[in-house]
Amino acid sequence: MMAWVMRSGPWAAVAVAVVVGVGRAEPLPVAFAESVGQPAPASTPALAESVKGRRPVLLDFAGDAGPDRVKQDLVLNALLPRYERCMAVVRVWNETEDGDPVFDDYRVKRIPSLCVIGSDGRIATVFEGPVTAEALATALDRVLAAGGVAPPPATAPGASPARPGTPVEQLTGRALPLVTPAVAQAVAAGRPVALLFHADWGRYSREQVQVLERLRQRWGASVAIELVRDGTPEAVAAFSEFGVRAVPVLVIADSGGAVRHVFPRVASEGEVAACLEALLAAPAPPPAAQLLGEGETPEGSAELVGKRAVASTEILSYALQSERPTVVFFQRARDVQASEVAELLAHVKKAFAEDANVLTVIEGAPGSAAAWADYAVGETPAVVAIGADGVIKRVCLVRPPAEVLIAAIRGAIRP
Repeated sequence: MMAWVMRSGPWAAVAVAVVVGVGRAEPLPVAFAESVGQPAPASTPALAESVKGRRPVLLDFAGDAGPDRVKQDLVLNALLPRYERCMAVVRVWNETEDGDPVFDDYRVKRIPSLCVIGSDGRIATVFEGPVTAEALATALDRVLAAGGVAPPPATAPGASPARPGTPVEQLTGRALPLVTPAVAQAVAAGRPVALLFHADWGRYSREQVQVLERLRQRWGASVAIELVRDGTPEAVAAFSEFGVRAVPVLVIADSGGAVRHVFPRVASEGEVAACLEALLAAPAPPPAAQLLGEGETPEGSAELVGKRAVASTEILSYALQSERPTVVFFQRARDVQASEVAELLAHVKKAFAEDANVLTVIEGAPGSAAAWADYAVGETPAVVAIGADGVIKRVCLVRPPAEVLIAAIRGAIRP
């Protein structure tokens, strides 16, 4: 029987085919450091399937948060997108029911450690402790070449460079990324948010969860306490968006959605309570999404905010008479042709399809000249958010991340 599994970690966009019910092989007869050339123990169904299918394997032995694991994860984050199509990637955790037998079979004593298994089912290379990207790439290229597979290029043709999330420690003062529907709803409702990145296999994570559960009972719905658990499908994007490399990490945002505190460690109940009490007692701040920073408003358009919208086109006239909010996107031809921009525009427009009139004004289109002149649009793509009362609430450039832009517009047109 086949199943698909995905193991935890910010890099875990790698799925491994698993055959359920495969028996285990014998443990290594030698120490892990001396095991090169030995048959790899098929200690898990994923390993058994890969070895049986003569597919190379990168076996990652991981453990709870620590500086060495963080270093290793950064290397894996950089390399796995390049190699994930060429080999199986299996991560096992110590102090877990599934992981401990694998640690025993491979006689691994240090975390992190890596084992590269060739398509012949034998151990090709082992690394104890964090390894550099260059050393690991060399080992992976060698094992692929030995199996008759051309190593992947350092940069795939047409691929965009990786854009890792901002390190979580640097998020203080920035808008909280709206990575889950619950977080987005909490920010829209004007509630402080305590967002915890954790893993059910980690002792420190469990301690932090217990702290938050006690505080949840104390404050109820006045504070949004959300948990993102490592190893779940939604966690992959969230960990990447926040730049989380180790757990637990606790992020606290105010009722306007601005990050105020980041704890990259276990925070005591007193520390968390003090942060949240201060936020609950403080006057409601302006939505963080409205503080997108200088340069986010098109030059010459800032003075439009607070003025009544002009019905520059026939369709805009109908929209302004509907007593619904109206969101107008100004685009040039190049904005439509650029795939990344077009994708972002489509995502933002879809978010308002049911809440507002969504219009697009493309430069050079029939009847568009008056709108471009009335709204003083320079740099594009830009969006003008108009309230149901016909007053311009916000003018801003369409820039990623989409979630922040959507929250800014929604906050502006909300009654």
